[in-house]
Amino acid sequence: MEVDSSNARGKGRARRDNEAKVLLCAYCGRELKNTAKENAAYGENPYPCDEEVHGICHVCGGDPDAATPEGRLGEVLTQEVKDRLLVVAERLTPKRRAKFLAMPLEEQAMVVFRLLNRGKIL
Repeated sequence: MEVDSSNARGKGRARRDNEAKVLLCAYCGRELKNTAKENAAYGENPYPCDEEVHGICHVCGGDPDAATPEGRLGEVLTQEVKDRLLVVAERLTPKRRAKFLAMPLEEQAMVVFRLLNRGKIL
């Protein structure tokens, strides 16, 4: 019985072709390659976008090597957090509000996303 090895070669080639494919950022429309260097969603499971069409650029989705908190969160997450900061802050006591607003942006983001995951805010 003969084993067709062309199928195994084809799978590797398909993976390389998919990685080299040019995608569009789901938020800003910028072109990017499907690589970890350019696609912030590369390797995520489940993939948050249409796999064959969209990715997330590091400007929108965040760059872990960025120097600023806004750069690490990305423009989209930074805006989502900032939109909800006052909603969260106004429901706190004055003492807790002052502590919350004095936190670094990344810590505030963790609080906001924790509340979102629990369904406490929209």
